[in-house]
Amino acid sequence: MEHVLSRATSPVSWGWRKVAALVRLWLDIWSERRALDRLDDRLLEDIGVARAEAARESARAPWDAPIERLNQTW
Repeated sequence: MEHVLSRATSPVSWGWRKVAALVRLWLDIWSERRALDRLDDRLLEDIGVARAEAARESARAPWDAPIERLNQTW
């Protein structure tokens, strides 16, 4: 007997479109974090982000996404 919960949470059951959307989200986040890392101190000050905060954020893995971004994808 198949468990509904495991089937619903398994990436295999999502279908290729949802998996593709998730990978696209990860690539977007990776690109955004790289861009943040390349900002100089003046630009970071303009947006109210300290260099240390920018470094922490840009070092995060792409799949370490804010839940709001994940909710927008689905």
